[in-house]
Amino acid sequence: MVPIALLATIAPSIIRAAGKLIGGKADEAATIVADTIEDGGTLEGAQYAMPAELRVKLAEVANEAQKLANEREARGMQHDETMYTQNQETAREEQRSGTEFVKETRPKLARDSFAAGTVYVLLFEALELFGHGLGADPMLASILYGPCFTYLGMRTVDKWKGKPGTTV
Repeated sequence: MVPIALLATIAPSIIRAAGKLIGGKADEAATIVADTIEDGGTLEGAQYAMPAELRVKLAEVANEAQKLANEREARGMQHDETMYTQNQETAREEQRSGTEFVKETRPKLARDSFAAGTVYVLLFEALELFGHGLGADPMLASILYGPCFTYLGMRTVDKWKGKPGTTV
């Protein structure tokens, strides 16, 4: 007998394609099995209701359908691998050929952050010195200095990673 469990796990469209590939009585047997799967019937009943010559062809259909399903899965995996490889190549190329604007964005943000924080602290502390206001707010100053200190901290971590004997 044909391994019914094998046919039950394969999509009806693949079973039909396998039957058409073999042709003749195999196509007829594949159509019966695919229709039974789509209708929700039992494959055992369909197999026993078939004439003997169709049951013999059903084994060929099962083998061919399994080959088609395996090829389909292999193509899907190959496609996924190709997409992953292409994505990695794109990322590497962007890193290699970054423009000056991209390379200077983080340092410029750090410089601007430092300048804004310094101007804020000096200005508001000077105003407090002359009796106007309460001076610089530490929370606001830390927000203004935040991007600068983050950039400097990450640069330090990157340098530590490159030297042997240092841990982060």
